[in-house]
Amino acid sequence: RSKGNYTAMHLKDQSLTGLHQQTAKDFVYSHLYGPGTNRTSANEFFSLANKKDPVKKAAVQFVDKSWG
Repeated sequence: RSKGNYTAMHLKDQSLTGLHQQTAKDFVYSHLYGPGTNRTSANEFFSLANKKDPVKKAAVQFVDKSWG
């Protein structure tokens, strides 16, 4: 076996777990509510800006336009 010049490092498990969780949350949020997904979060849907907007938006939007 050839031995290389390696350095081992130990990271704090909790901070690494927190980073993984935040990365996963960001990924899911961007794929569910990102541009072009036709979805919105509850906070945005029930916001005062949406309620006061002159153009009211439907609560449900169908992806297939032939459904109605």
